[in-house]
Amino acid sequence: MSKTSIYLICLFGLLSFALSKSIFDSSSESSESSGDGVEQWLGELQSMCLNKTGSNETMTMIIAQVGMLPFCMNFQVDLEALSKDVDTLTADLAVRKPFFEKYCPQVQSALGCLDPVVHELRKCMDPEEAELVDILINMIPEGLNLICKNDGAILFSEEGFSKCEDKAMEYIGECLELISNTTEALDISDYDKKECDDLAATRGCLATKLNECEGSSWMDIIDLFYKPIIKASPCKKFIILEETNLIETNMV
Repeated sequence: MSKTSIYLICLFGLLSFALSKSIFDSSSESSESSGDGVEQWLGELQSMCLNKTGSNETMTMIIAQVGMLPFCMNFQVDLEALSKDVDTLTADLAVRKPFFEKYCPQVQSALGCLDPVVHELRKCMDPEEAELVDILINMIPEGLNLICKNDGAILFSEEGFSKCEDKAMEYIGECLELISNTTEALDISDYDKKECDDLAATRGCLATKLNECEGSSWMDIIDLFYKPIIKASPCKKFIILEETNLIETNMV
């Protein structure tokens, strides 16, 4: 992974932090202790943008858009009510159902707050980094879909994971052997039908093996990575992902 790719992952973490900070107050001590690291990272990002665009204009816009994230998200999500309701959330369906029905659509709307940041960031990126950002950004709605599915059931059930706990990593290792050396060596933007078939076969292998130990919850986690990769690559031309009406099914 390139140095620039690492910076992009850091930005993804920074965006996530902006949302978390809107919900939970950070202590002044923790903010101060992390300040030097953030400043160093911003300096590296500024150099990256300067080299790519020839000016500091894009970096200035990125900082401005990141600064607006908490305000945008506060506008979309009733954070005061959310912070109170989270404290009373339980596994009882009568309690959690209205919670997820209320807040999942709000969070879905808040995802649009990321668009201006990503738009500016793309100006600093090479195609390889653009692919990485597409995958990371697509992971956010997929993760929210999983959390909101069946009124947050995955947050309160360990059974689906524990049944395959001893076998899951072994199965993943076995199924990854289906990915050819050619597929592994190619950049994801150069994938054609053969490489995409490798990815689909690997997922199919995992689904079959995990089904044997009733580990459907593991497939939900695997799809957090699989679906964004398909959406961000030429594989979207060859592999049809199941699409769902997110609002009607109580998914973000």
